[in-house]
Amino acid sequence: MVVKSKRGRRRYIAFETKQKMSEDELIGCLRTHFAGAAMAMPKIIQFNGNRGIVRVNGTNVDKARTLMNNNELKTLLTSGTLLTIRERYFPTPEKRY
Repeated sequence: MVVKSKRGRRRYIAFETKQKMSEDELIGCLRTHFAGAAMAMPKIIQFNGNRGIVRVNGTNVDKARTLMNNNELKTLLTSGTLLTIRERYFPTPEKRY
């Protein structure tokens, strides 16, 4: 297992799309915005058509948020854990017994 100090910390960004799109369209949108920047494209963790979560390197989180805030995407929250984002923007239905 790699030590976090060598790998770097990961940050998760919750985002919202202006209009409903497929995952392929989202990948194309991210690719066009991150192509000119000197950083890797973020990894898509979860996407439901309107809202999603991507993972970025902790050192590039500010630059990634700037690139993602455009006329197609809007960032909502940045967090160090997926649990925080999922509780706020992707609630699970309550189980009934």
